[in-house]
Amino acid sequence: MVNLMMRSWEVRMSRSEFVKGNLESLLGDSDVKDVLDRAKSVEEKRDMTNRLRSTLGRSYDTYADNYFKNKGLLKSGASLALRVGGLGADLVGDYGILTMGTGFLIKRYIAAPMKVAAGAIDAQHYVSYAETDSGVEKATRVGSGVAEEFAEKAVSAFIPGMGIVDFARGTIWNKYNTKVNSYAKSKAKDMFLEEVDSEPYILKLKDHFMHPDYKNGKVEKKNEESLANAA
Repeated sequence: MVNLMMRSWEVRMSRSEFVKGNLESLLGDSDVKDVLDRAKSVEEKRDMTNRLRSTLGRSYDTYADNYFKNKGLLKSGASLALRVGGLGADLVGDYGILTMGTGFLIKRYIAAPMKVAAGAIDAQHYVSYAETDSGVEKATRVGSGVAEEFAEKAVSAFIPGMGIVDFARGTIWNKYNTKVNSYAKSKAKDMFLEEVDSEPYILKLKDHFMHPDYKNGKVEKKNEESLANAA
């Protein structure tokens, strides 16, 4: 329980956490792998990986920083407090259901409203600060999400143990945080592929037209041999 509560603060993802958490995922993406496989050397592949890392950072700055930075202690604390209170009421209700066959009212009329209120705080923040969709699209998404949440909480009031699942879904697996993270990650991938594909292929003239004697220091050796013979 303590671990769940501590993890709930970590969803306010920092720039470094975003880059580190998504770099490995994108390196396994088929489109990104196709680009990296074009690298002619280990050094070039490393440079392209560093570019992908940099692109993730820029994408976070553009599409996620404002959302996570403005969550703040007040909003995060209020949402967490309501979810913790809802979880506590759920557990009390579960105990009543399992021991005395009662407790449904606690879960439905105390736990559920607290969790819905926490969801409303998260939804309002998403609409205000997320850089994902237009205002209308975000409002529509939030409206359908709140309606679903009402329905889910009404059903979970009759299922013991669902309070823990609800708590995890509202904190560790928060759908709005997940949406912002996924959107910024997707934008980073698009930017990386666009930048790489827009670069012209640079022909390495020295590798194609340089006389063989001038490669790898051969000319120096030939000069030394000529001087030795002259002596």
